[in-house]
Amino acid sequence: MKQTERFNKPECLDVMTWAGKWGDSLEKAVSARFTELTGVPVKHHTNIGLRLPEQLHDALRTRQRPPYDVVWSNAVPAVAMAESGCCQLFDEDDMPSLAELYQRARPAGFADRLVFPYSVHYVLVYQKSAVEASALKSWNVLMDKRHAGKIAIYPNGKGLYPIAHVLGGGNMESIPENMQPCWDYLAEFRPRIAILDYSIGMESLFRTGRINLCFRALPNALGFIEAGLDVGWTVPVEGTSDTTDALWIPQHVPEDRAYWARKYIDIALSASVQTEWCNMLGVLPANRKAAASAIFDRPGFPRNMDDTAGFLYVPDHVIWQHEAQWETIFEQLPSTGY
Repeated sequence: MKQTERFNKPECLDVMTWAGKWGDSLEKAVSARFTELTGVPVKHHTNIGLRLPEQLHDALRTRQRPPYDVVWSNAVPAVAMAESGCCQLFDEDDMPSLAELYQRARPAGFADRLVFPYSVHYVLVYQKSAVEASALKSWNVLMDKRHAGKIAIYPNGKGLYPIAHVLGGGNMESIPENMQPCWDYLAEFRPRIAILDYSIGMESLFRTGRINLCFRALPNALGFIEAGLDVGWTVPVEGTSDTTDALWIPQHVPEDRAYWARKYIDIALSASVQTEWCNMLGVLPANRKAAASAIFDRPGFPRNMDDTAGFLYVPDHVIWQHEAQWETIFEQLPSTGY
């Protein structure tokens, strides 16, 4: 980090983050390193769920200064922001780490304003006392009547569509043109779901025996174990799907702060920080020079972020274009309301 910077240091950098293991990992691996290198403190603003906060939308709509200098969000809302012109362009002179990334980390059409710092894979979390190990070979354990009304997935079925499509007899090549196998499977599965929610508070549902099975991002599964829950996780034989998150800078962040926001993202993408951050989370790093966790040395997981043949991969642009429609169809499926 150069001693002479183009802009004075701000009192702090405002970063939108998530809670739980996600926020803890960002604070320890990324923000602490940024402050160590720059002397700029970081203020974290917690957002729950995948929708962007209304105060951010309001600021962008009225062309006011946003409440965050850096936004850490799911890729789908980030791409929507980029498409509507709400993301600032990167200055690659301030961000040398961009040159070290896997191709998938630089999304086609948006590489000048968005970056995907890792990819996140979904797993099946199970209550050890309630689920036999022999039943965990296939995702079809979700259809076992013993677990009906004791299953949790994400709101709107997020992340489950490729898996449901394969379980319904479809193949990955037919997504998105023919999703009928997915909807046939989910129509049968939907009434068995007890919880459609994010992971904050999920620990209590496991502890009280409210759920036996949980479709969850790997970082959350690891967080449950770290919290002392008697659970395990697996990737069944059919394989799994993934998602990506994004780092971006909103429009109307003043240039004297946007400069430091670019520095923050660059540090988050550097090889050493990527190794620590991504291993702490349990995700695949975007930096080619970063060391991926040994947790990915198993069937069902890809070898690196560009290894799209290593799992049930749906092209990122397909997810951006169709996920809202898929969520609408899912919400229209009948439920018995366990």
